[in-house]
Amino acid sequence: MPLNPRPSDLTIDQLRSLWLTNKDPDVRRAIEEVAYRRLEAHRRDKVLREVETLYVVIHQAWREEVGDTLIALECLKALLGENRINRGELPRIPGAPPR
Repeated sequence: MPLNPRPSDLTIDQLRSLWLTNKDPDVRRAIEEVAYRRLEAHRRDKVLREVETLYVVIHQAWREEVGDTLIALECLKALLGENRINRGELPRIPGAPPR
């Protein structure tokens, strides 16, 4: 196994096809794990995008109501930025609408 495994370009349908054509139970379990992790990553990315959208809404409302910075929101913004970097995405420009 490579020291730095990277995501493959295989789709869920391609993984399913590999699973159907391979009868080795160990290989099938490995394919199932890859497919499961891929689906979990998609779900997690969707949730994180929703959190980013909510951050923008909350930040804007806080600024309009209080007119100052909420430290907890700044911490959340930093965590979301770290997550984007870990996913290999470029950090967003502050104030830009979420993707």
